[in-house]
Amino acid sequence: RSVLDQFSFPQKYLMNTEAGLVCGRDATEDFCLAPEFTLTKAYYAAEVNFAAFAEGLRANIWYSLTGWRGTNLVDKDLKPNQAYTAYQFSAQQLNGAVFQRIVSDFPGVRGYEIQRGGQTVWFLVSGDGAAHSVTLPFTPSAVYDVFGAAQPAASAINITSAPLYVVR
Repeated sequence: RSVLDQFSFPQKYLMNTEAGLVCGRDATEDFCLAPEFTLTKAYYAAEVNFAAFAEGLRANIWYSLTGWRGTNLVDKDLKPNQAYTAYQFSAQQLNGAVFQRIVSDFPGVRGYEIQRGGQTVWFLVSGDGAAHSVTLPFTPSAVYDVFGAAQPAASAINITSAPLYVVR
């Protein structure tokens, strides 16, 4: 943005055209096939959408649908994987939303606040990999995991590396 400003093009928009999480030399390594990598990719797919939205990017494109070094969102039969589901749910949450702020209210937790359809939604995740018990300043109307599954809605929640959507 500073370079665009420097050359008098502040109106130009920015896009991330290659978001993805690569693994190993060719993704056939055991650690790339492990469930932990699949979950990490799903968590990253959701968070990278929120980070791009917070930065005001025009688009955040995952590379690639069928994959390169483990980046796939579908298998060889085009069946969606967990990362696809997480990416899709985050895109649904961001559709029609307005970015409000970075949520930094809780030590060790990072997050994003959006407004959508008269609701406030927080995307929260551990920023240091540790679990953090937080007490929200409100009782949520809903809480969802990264895949869109409903979780117990309480003002005291545990934030881990598995992102949560908290709806106010």
